[in-house]
Amino acid sequence: KRENISKKLIAIGNKISKSKNYLLAKDYLNVAAQSSKLERNNCLLLIAENYEKEGDERSLESHGGVSHFLYGKSLEYYLKIDRKEKITTIRRKIEKSGKNARKGMITLEIPIPDMSVEIEAAKNHVSEKESLRIALLFFSTVCILPSLKEIQEIAMKNTSVFDDVMSRIIIADDGRCVANIGGHSESGGDEILNHNIQRNLQIYIYMAVYGRILPALSQLKNDHSITLPILESLCESSELVPKGREKLTSYALWLGFDSDFGNAIHLLCPQFENMIRVELKRAGSQTRPILKGGTIEHEMALSNLMGLPECKEVFGEDLVFEIKSIFTDDLGSNLRNDVAHGLLDDNSSSCIESVYAWWMILKTIIHHRR
Repeated sequence: KRENISKKLIAIGNKISKSKNYLLAKDYLNVAAQSSKLERNNCLLLIAENYEKEGDERSLESHGGVSHFLYGKSLEYYLKIDRKEKITTIRRKIEKSGKNARKGMITLEIPIPDMSVEIEAAKNHVSEKESLRIALLFFSTVCILPSLKEIQEIAMKNTSVFDDVMSRIIIADDGRCVANIGGHSESGGDEILNHNIQRNLQIYIYMAVYGRILPALSQLKNDHSITLPILESLCESSELVPKGREKLTSYALWLGFDSDFGNAIHLLCPQFENMIRVELKRAGSQTRPILKGGTIEHEMALSNLMGLPECKEVFGEDLVFEIKSIFTDDLGSNLRNDVAHGLLDDNSSSCIESVYAWWMILKTIIHHRR
């Protein structure tokens, strides 16, 4: 009897699907899948195909974001029944729809405030210093972002009623979905709050880079000749830069002073991760989990290092927040992932976040104390 009921439900679902009411068709097919173990895989295949068909139609209507979501749901079901040829096809569609979604997005123009006062203040902050070492010290304090608590308070005040019901996907420049955020009802509000926090931080970073860091850098280069030996000496006197890493680190910093932020971040990112690891080990953290019966040790990646309890004690809550947001958070810049996997090109590697990351690392090298 169960088999007969399941077959009738499948027949109804297929009929409804032909009328393009895919949502209702999937409901019937889901019930059919639960009613019969024999028909389960067939039902899952039909559900996957319904998601794919709807995705195809949305794609023709230039709804790239919707089709990207539907193809993703289709892939979930194809994976359950291990249909390799379908999985290959749907992955191609996901990649294509992701790129189309980026192209179809509407650009919202946010009025840029007049930063002339900030720019002038930044230049004055570093100008007319008696030596480059002193000028670098002032350059490292040219801007201070709001604290984590301040950004959290602003984000909580600016939450919208739509956050309760709307889900959203975050799509990278290459079309990948890097985050899927449910509404408050799905995620409990944590993902929405973090998304708003990261969005606010991006605005502050933009203002810091264009209003403070780059103008001060320009003034610094006008006033002083920034050479490798001076930067190497700076690294040698830093408590953060490990012995034997001074030349690599100073060269990476020098690239930034030469406005080559793309190459600078590719060198600095792994070196900064190592600096953090060394400091955490010094503080007593276990950064090498032992695997496979106690014989294999692997160093933790940056995202795991930042979750260690000693991290806030060593670097402070606000710096830990900035490091996570810029280097490891999927809702943030996630620079560590992009650098490690070669996802940055000639343009994206010199983005605002790379400039800020370079300056933040310089600041930390100068000011870190144990």
